[in-house]
Amino acid sequence: MLAEVNPLDLQPGTMVQGWRIVRRIGRGGYAVVYEVENEGKRCALKLACQTERSLDPRQVDARANREVACLKQLEHPHIIRIKSFGRWPDPDEGFLFIVLEFVDGFTLAQWAEQTGPTPHDYAVLFLKLFDALDYMHGKGVFHRDLSVNNIMVTKDGEPVIIDFGVADYATADQLTDGPIPPGTPRNRS
Repeated sequence: MLAEVNPLDLQPGTMVQGWRIVRRIGRGGYAVVYEVENEGKRCALKLACQTERSLDPRQVDARANREVACLKQLEHPHIIRIKSFGRWPDPDEGFLFIVLEFVDGFTLAQWAEQTGPTPHDYAVLFLKLFDALDYMHGKGVFHRDLSVNNIMVTKDGEPVIIDFGVADYATADQLTDGPIPPGTPRNRS
């Protein structure tokens, strides 16, 4: 059954555990992200699978499980919230998926370009982000790939940190064999 499913190219209308695929939002190092809806509620569904950017196919499940573990520790208005997770299409051997709140807005880069924020607007936004980072680090969770593409700004002007795909937490088992953790090299702390 898994051989019949291409998680990188699910078509609109495909059902994943009660969520209807609306459109593909993007693709990252170990997953593809779709906008989904269920009974009028919009969410993002991150489906863990081997992509052309995956560093190690054996680590796909481990990365998804790590992301879930990180997000389950966090409850902050400026950090994306996890709604549920599971496996699809087979509950035992299927692809891991994570259902996240849908952030309707722009990446930080798009927000800056499209809205022409003032220095005061930047200060207000970044104070909220600093509060979220302080909270996250206080919980022992580290994003490790914070960039203008991993910060969304809602249509109401609220920042939200997204994409915990390479995040880590203090008591997690080691996943990386090499000396450098995954993530965008220029964004590593």
